[in-house]
Amino acid sequence: EKVMHQNIWGQQQQQYGGFSPNQMQNTLNDPRAIREQQIAEVKKSYQGASHQRHTNLASPIDVIELTISAKGIQIPITLLLDESYPVSHPRILIRGRLKHRMFEDGPNGIEIQVSSFMSWSSSNNLVQALQALKSYFEKDPPQQEKIIADVDNLLSSVTEQDFKDLVTTDVSTLFQAKTTQELRDYAQAVSYQEIIASSKGYQKIAKNLLEVAAFNEKTAREIMDKVEQINQRKKRAAELVQKIDQAKQEYAYTQSKCKNVSDRFNLQEVYRAVEEEHYKLDKLSNEIDETASMGRTVNKAGNLEDMIQLYYETRKKFHYFDIIKTKLPGINPN
Repeated sequence: EKVMHQNIWGQQQQQYGGFSPNQMQNTLNDPRAIREQQIAEVKKSYQGASHQRHTNLASPIDVIELTISAKGIQIPITLLLDESYPVSHPRILIRGRLKHRMFEDGPNGIEIQVSSFMSWSSSNNLVQALQALKSYFEKDPPQQEKIIADVDNLLSSVTEQDFKDLVTTDVSTLFQAKTTQELRDYAQAVSYQEIIASSKGYQKIAKNLLEVAAFNEKTAREIMDKVEQINQRKKRAAELVQKIDQAKQEYAYTQSKCKNVSDRFNLQEVYRAVEEEHYKLDKLSNEIDETASMGRTVNKAGNLEDMIQLYYETRKKFHYFDIIKTKLPGINPN
């Protein structure tokens, strides 16, 4: 019976990952326990993964740093877990100089949204998220910045072993096929540094360093050219802004003038002007008619025919303004 209980206990431990059923239930109800368990799983699954818990913040946060690999590219990432995890998904920051269409600038650095590669729920765990991220990057891997990739290619041509080989060089191999007297003469004529400089290992490293220096110089020139182009664009942009500001001022001035003109020639003003002219013409034509009926002439007309012509022109203008009045909307000039 004792053996049977031990077997059952062992099966339960295996089934619940080392926890008893009661411990497992308590874990499921405790977000902190869930985070600790999942962090332990990440550290077990990813060699070199590190974890720190920061409690000196407004809200404590767990920070996990590790590296995943996809398509031969090493991708250093940081997982941020706040107190609401696993209800809320982890935040994933990308360390290193990598580019990807889904990378975003966040308050803590380059970030990739969990929703871009998986649908998160509280039943998910960190290892699942990292596996989903790796699968996503296998299909659509990030790219290294070109300048960093070029430097890495240059530096990779010389390995740490090359430096070790140089330090442990057997100097006697540099003096093969030389007699004792030749070695003495050679040692007096040439310094030790010159002897080392003649070795293949030294020449390989020196060549690589010169290539890196030349690359740095070329890159510096390209950066300076880019800076100059940016400065020129900034200058043109400033000139455009100045022109736009000037145009805005001219527009505001013109608009003000147009408003003044519009205020002077609004419908009420037009109606008053038409009404005034209409009244003057009516009054003048009546005066001409009264004067003619009394057998007299006005100053503008020397005789009766001239008065008739003047009366005709006046009434013609009167009817013209009368027509304008009828076409204007009904406005109370007062």
